[in-house]
Amino acid sequence: MKFSSIATIFAFSSSASVTANQGGIRSESNVADKLLDVKKDTMNPKLKDEDDKDFFGRGNLELGDKCRKDSSCKSGACSVSLFRSGSCVECTADDHCKGGGESLAGAMPKAFCVETQCSVWKRGKPINQEGYPIKKGPNDDDLLRVKLKRNVYAPEEESFEAASIVWHFDMNNQMGDTANKFEANATHVRVPAAVEMLGGYSMNNHVIQEHETGILSAMYLANPYSVIIDRPDVGVAEKNHALTYDGKMDSAEKHRIETELQARDEKTQEQAIDSSVKRTWLQTALMTLLDLAVKLLEAQLDVVHLDQIHDFVDKEGNMDKLGSASQEAKEALDLAAKLPSLKSNNHCSHFEKKNGMRATDSHIEIPLNSPIVMLKGTLEFVPSLYLGIMSGVLIVDYDEESNILEFHYKASQFGRTYMNDSSSPKHGLHVAPVSENHPVSPQDGRTDEYYETEYNFFTNKTFKHLATIPIDYSYFDRSPTGTCDNETKDELKLLWKEVQFEVDPEANMFSKLADQHKMLSLVSEGGACGSSYMKVDGHSTVWVGYDMLFRDT
Repeated sequence: MKFSSIATIFAFSSSASVTANQGGIRSESNVADKLLDVKKDTMNPKLKDEDDKDFFGRGNLELGDKCRKDSSCKSGACSVSLFRSGSCVECTADDHCKGGGESLAGAMPKAFCVETQCSVWKRGKPINQEGYPIKKGPNDDDLLRVKLKRNVYAPEEESFEAASIVWHFDMNNQMGDTANKFEANATHVRVPAAVEMLGGYSMNNHVIQEHETGILSAMYLANPYSVIIDRPDVGVAEKNHALTYDGKMDSAEKHRIETELQARDEKTQEQAIDSSVKRTWLQTALMTLLDLAVKLLEAQLDVVHLDQIHDFVDKEGNMDKLGSASQEAKEALDLAAKLPSLKSNNHCSHFEKKNGMRATDSHIEIPLNSPIVMLKGTLEFVPSLYLGIMSGVLIVDYDEESNILEFHYKASQFGRTYMNDSSSPKHGLHVAPVSENHPVSPQDGRTDEYYETEYNFFTNKTFKHLATIPIDYSYFDRSPTGTCDNETKDELKLLWKEVQFEVDPEANMFSKLADQHKMLSLVSEGGACGSSYMKVDGHSTVWVGYDMLFRDT
């Protein structure tokens, strides 16, 4: 609506007139409405009656029709401006789109309004062939920019997976009363919840020609929340120890740490210890403010390809077991008494909701020989530093006679981000056909909600300040119990009770800031009590510092 129209309305609405109307007299109390109708008819002859509503009270105007307000359009969006009428469009803001500006975990809704149309990409276009950009430092250092390319793996064999894993658990040989708590019948197994289980594994990363076997400890838990899948149900926390390894083992991070420590003098080491809490706070705040962890996950998850995995499970669902790998995983248990650990890393697995699978306070109930969509994260500190994500299909097998429980996993999507060694051939997102009926899409299916190429002034200054504080590599080894003494444990107990893990939308700004402060404290200071889980083995000359994958040194 133009200013002249507004002026006319104010000029005439203050008076009332008596108008002759076919022999009668009526009071015209709102001349403004009449003038507006005349203006519609004379200046905008194609403009439909905006007050018409359908049975449900929704606007009747179609896309492209002239309009002056959102409620007149079926889409609920009118591209009107202060100086002129507009037309009905699909959107004028992210809120008009499904998802409201958020690419949901493991999903790809048209969440972003780009030039009046809803798009699955915030920038209105897919990730290009150069890859997903990740910055690990200030804007003025081009050497600290990393891009994660998407590579299509097309094996000649009928086996399509990019990676495969078997976990082998001998339920006759477990710690404590775990074996007694384990239950099974012809259709399901009931694994004790929040109880450590020991097993052997065999992992074959076909894409990067890497094969290893070893032992693991695993804990199965209810997992209703996830940042990588939209239907989480069950989770597994694992610690793997590799006993055999075929392939080229990465060692860039090991050499980097050794070089740094050899050049470090006593004064610098004292500074690292004294400033360890401050440095941890800074890096945790950076990761929180910039969503760095979620950015790394987004860069390694092709959501279109994940939908193909869902489609395969829903329509085909047949998956062969990994026989040779099963034998290797079994043999790894015997090798544990003979071979030292070559390296260790941490894993978390996320099972999507499945009919017949449920979590109780005491057990995780999983259906046998029924395909389950599973996403898996891997974090290695030494000898290399990387974050990896796998997406694929899992089946669970149980042999009653031998009391052996096995998990067989085939991943058709496999990614790794090497933040300090992006030249590694293993760096990238690798996708393979899910099946013969599910070829890889030529278009990159990653979302770009957290896509960012430049940081603001405050972030740049924080990155540069963080680089001046040396990493404390004695963080987990300073005492027999790490740095988690009784005083630290007592403080963390209080934080666990006070931290709000679900954000209250009705909370005021000060309450939200207080909750964020408590969460940052828990993440920053709680790492010390994860020393047994964070430590690495097989590399006695190298310590692990409490650092993040984004390193700017």
